[in-house]
Amino acid sequence: MRIDKPGSALIRGIMSPAILLAGIADYKHPGVVRKLMQNHGMSQEDAEELFEDTKRFLYICGTNPDGSYGPSHEIDKGWHEFLMFTQDYRNFCTQLFGRFIDHRPNMPDEAVDRKRPRRTLQAAAEIFGAANLSRNWAYQSASGELKTPAVILANEAGYTVEGPCDSCGCSPCE
Repeated sequence: MRIDKPGSALIRGIMSPAILLAGIADYKHPGVVRKLMQNHGMSQEDAEELFEDTKRFLYICGTNPDGSYGPSHEIDKGWHEFLMFTQDYRNFCTQLFGRFIDHRPNMPDEAVDRKRPRRTLQAAAEIFGAANLSRNWAYQSASGELKTPAVILANEAGYTVEGPCDSCGCSPCE
């Protein structure tokens, strides 16, 4: 799927979720992949996998405008690199979801949403299948321990996410 015109076919009711997911999978951005390789020391294969997971995370945010989701530390890296290509990112969001998906970091005086990682992983597991979530979906606990999606999904308490954006994510539409 080529993304070069504003306006969302999904919002107009023309695109089914399956077609939207296929369009997202088909969307490639060699510039983002190169930046992931250069700035984060990734192999091309790892950078491509991370960009795929970043697009999957954006699908969750874009198709659930009333939800509040947060990326893992790795997926946040992919999101940051995609955001640097502002026009392409804007076109991706508006073409597929009919809106720009804001990246919203928690402010120091805001409480951290400990349930956000679990809520994000529940949505991802429901849409993509828990077995299909790569290592990029692992979250860091407050103690710095990396927790896999399976561990987080099994724990009702959730985990505090720590990293450069604390618990950044997409916010409900206002």
